[in-house]
Amino acid sequence: MWFHRSLVFVIFMVSSFRIWELSNADSISNYITVSSTGHGDFRTITEAIEQGIPENNNHWIQISVMPVFWSYDVKYIRRSEKVTVPSNKPFIILEGTSKDTTKVNWNGNSDFSNASLQVLASNFVARRITFQFSSQNTYNHSSDGDQRKQALAASIEGNKILFYDCRFISVQDTLFDGSGLHYFKNCYIEGAVDFIFGNGQSIYEDCNINVTAGLTGAIPGYITAQNREGRNESTGFVFKSCNISGSGPTYLGRAYGPSSRVIFYKCQISNIVVPEGWDAWKNKGKEDSITYEEIDNNGAGSDTSKRVPWINKLNANEVDQLVSISFIDADSWLGGIAK
Repeated sequence: MWFHRSLVFVIFMVSSFRIWELSNADSISNYITVSSTGHGDFRTITEAIEQGIPENNNHWIQISVMPVFWSYDVKYIRRSEKVTVPSNKPFIILEGTSKDTTKVNWNGNSDFSNASLQVLASNFVARRITFQFSSQNTYNHSSDGDQRKQALAASIEGNKILFYDCRFISVQDTLFDGSGLHYFKNCYIEGAVDFIFGNGQSIYEDCNINVTAGLTGAIPGYITAQNREGRNESTGFVFKSCNISGSGPTYLGRAYGPSSRVIFYKCQISNIVVPEGWDAWKNKGKEDSITYEEIDNNGAGSDTSKRVPWINKLNANEVDQLVSISFIDADSWLGGIAK
């Protein structure tokens, strides 16, 4: 059994090394393993970060989260822990074996401070991991009949952060895309209300967006709640070649900030989207400062003939600037990762 684990570990580590071409540092300076069976360096991700990553780190360190083997069958790793990456511990690569077998699962109280993953550091990469908030307290009964409440799977507040082949699962406020330059590639994001929100400068490419609003009745959901405060801010959410589906009904977004900016570009959009598409929310009367755009999308939900009349149209040059990888990668921090 030990030989089998060791062989799998070696194969995993070699393949991981070849995947990442990181421009911010010469190479991966150290490898740390996490295994709940005790055959790694640490038993939890939290221990690995607290004890294995030095403060003010400036070289990439990879934390590899291993699966559990029982009679050679892979079982889920359900880590009921709240993982925090503090601001003084940058340059971390957090890598699982697959998003189906590696899960960071938190089931605490449903409030903003209890995200399953909170990233405050810059230069952070996560790959092949599911981040999930699975508390039974994600529903309550409010005065308007809505039974959904805040429950963050991830809170992302650092700069220059990449998620590849990851999943984010909750109901309301699943993913706080708070601030900084972020790239989500081949990810799955699930929720019902404002489940991608914040004021990050982010591209979501080749991602699957699953709307579960219909599971709580006829009350529509909202995919995005982008919080750009002013027109001079460079922030915004760009959804590029994504698949939008689920139980619906849903709006594409509502304006959390007075200059909220969201772009859907070359996406496949199912019929779950309500005809109006967008909601000015608390910024009614200020719609001329909001930028919502849908370009070259397909599917039954991509029909814009009945959209709200105040959508700001962008010229071709503005669109090109927003959908280009340079929108988040002007100084080439992604290096070979995004190529």
